[in-house]
Amino acid sequence: MSYKKVGWEDSPSSNTPILSVSLNQMDDGIEKANKGIVFSYSATFTADNVLKNATSMEALGSGSFATGQTDIVTVFVADNVTKINNGTFANCTSLKTIYIDNTVGNVEIVSGAVPDGVSIVYSNDDNFINVNELLASAIKSLKKQVNADKSDWENRATSIEAQHKTDVQALTDKANSIVEQANTDRQNFNNSVDEINTKLETKENASNKVSVITHPSLDYYPDTKAVFDYVNSKLETPLSDIESVKADKLDKTDFNAYKTSNDTAVKQNATDIVQLKADVLQNAIKATTDKSTSVVLNDSSDCNIVGLTLYGKSTQSAIPTPTNPVAIKNINNPKITVTNDSDSQSINIQCTLRGIGNVCDTLTVKSDGTGYITQRLFAERITSQRKSTSLEWNYSKATHRFFRNDYSYSFDVKDNKPLILCSHLDVGENEKNTAFDNSIGWINVSGVGIAIRMTEFDGDIAKFKKWLDDNEVYVLAPRSKPITVNLSKDEVDKILSLHTYYPSTKISADTDFEVTYIADTKNYIDSKFNELATAIVAHESEVM
Repeated sequence: MSYKKVGWEDSPSSNTPILSVSLNQMDDGIEKANKGIVFSYSATFTADNVLKNATSMEALGSGSFATGQTDIVTVFVADNVTKINNGTFANCTSLKTIYIDNTVGNVEIVSGAVPDGVSIVYSNDDNFINVNELLASAIKSLKKQVNADKSDWENRATSIEAQHKTDVQALTDKANSIVEQANTDRQNFNNSVDEINTKLETKENASNKVSVITHPSLDYYPDTKAVFDYVNSKLETPLSDIESVKADKLDKTDFNAYKTSNDTAVKQNATDIVQLKADVLQNAIKATTDKSTSVVLNDSSDCNIVGLTLYGKSTQSAIPTPTNPVAIKNINNPKITVTNDSDSQSINIQCTLRGIGNVCDTLTVKSDGTGYITQRLFAERITSQRKSTSLEWNYSKATHRFFRNDYSYSFDVKDNKPLILCSHLDVGENEKNTAFDNSIGWINVSGVGIAIRMTEFDGDIAKFKKWLDDNEVYVLAPRSKPITVNLSKDEVDKILSLHTYYPSTKISADTDFEVTYIADTKNYIDSKFNELATAIVAHESEVM
């Protein structure tokens, strides 16, 4: 509160009478002046009494002054404030004390304005601390921090200066060492040059020259004639060989004619070979194996395979439950091996192939060099989120199941069991079998969507959706529309590079496959005749 001046006159009058009320007001004003100069702003302070925010508003409310500021501990409310509205100090989790520079009843504090547990101290309370004391404390805290920072920087400067002197001395010592070494190396070089010059002067002496080079010498230096004779002696044999080649050389015109004729013949032979190969392949017997993970060919030839189909498969090692989920394993990067008694070939194909029952992904490579993967199934994690505006989770009181429509599935069924796998739930027809708990199936026989029965949630959709989000629940199901993905040329060429062996070959893979290969004509026909003879004998036995 500010002090209201009386305005005393030299001679007392009705305007300024000497009354107890006026004197008491003066006493109150002097007491306030002793406590500190009036601060007309409301302010917030942190734990170390550092001023954070201030405002001159007469009505405090939710906003930037204090709301949600978790670091403020103390608040000073100026004497001009008449009202503290709801939310003013909401979420001020560290706030402990509010000092109001006024008396009880002069400030309206709306319910919800001050959090529970916060102390309110009015100006007439013995524990009241005015804003000047808070600001003085803040100044002391800042001064202490400044002094600490100053001392820290002085220590750092002393340390840096000492390190700098050490580094300069080390660099100086290193430079002096390099200079000394350079001087030593230069002197050694000069000495070597002097020694070489002395030796050359000795060799160049006419008395030390010889006219024949017979062996290396450190004492004698060959003259020009000696060098000339030595070189000629070494050239005699190469020169003789050159003359012989020149005498026997092929006539250039004849050679060019021969080369042209020969090149034409070679090109024609290459064309004929390609055509012959195509004719052989066209007329060759192409056989396809039965679907299996391993086959033995007794009529194979030494040719590359001409076709391949791989089939996907997905399995689980046990029946899953909500508390004991079981991962779904697919065919990943399948390996194909082709062998005979002494040779072996193996390749890995980078792909994932899935399959449930008779519905599966397939990888197909044809003899024309095309290849593709047909994806008939897909895996996805199911959560509380709807897949579109209309595909929301619901609950059926009739079947006690949570369900969601989803037309992205193809609702295939085999032996009354939906073609679907789940990481956390057993799979089966649970529409009519209401006792089949912790299970997943189709909404009905014709499909429409997936349905899950978990009686532990008693129809509570919120609890069921929370369980889906807390657990990574995956399903594998057929697609409503298959997707085709083309293989790269390199991948196709790698597969078609596999070749069979004559007369027999073993082929194996990580999953079911069918291989189309070039059969040896004689062995293939003999095999078919043997099969026919066996069939005739069996038929005659049945007739008799």
